[in-house]
Amino acid sequence: MRRVHHRHAGSAFPFSCSASHPAGVTSILPEHRARRVAELHLRGPLGPLPVRILWPAATDPPPPIAVLGHATGPLADSLCGDAGMLVVWAGEVRTPEQLAVCVEWVADRGAELGGDPARLLVAVIG
Repeated sequence: MRRVHHRHAGSAFPFSCSASHPAGVTSILPEHRARRVAELHLRGPLGPLPVRILWPAATDPPPPIAVLGHATGPLADSLCGDAGMLVVWAGEVRTPEQLAVCVEWVADRGAELGGDPARLLVAVIG
């Protein structure tokens, strides 16, 4: 399991915060059904782009990855908890350039995140 940083680090995974759920699930918010949740900021064309990563309970074999732009939290939780996908949720994506930043980052680092970048779903809702 990766170390979670409390400040934005210069690494590929500058996680900002993480807390433990009483049931042993690592999560930022207790309502998440993910095994682990982390928040980070990607360098985007309009400044920092906040994303939330949700890891499913089962990761063997590596799960498919969903990149969600302009979607809702319940959809991200459902894809992670019900469909078993590693979800990269960029709820503040507003432009095609911002979405491209997310997709390229996930395609380059999907395996490091524990997912299968060969099975990548990209969806923009709204």
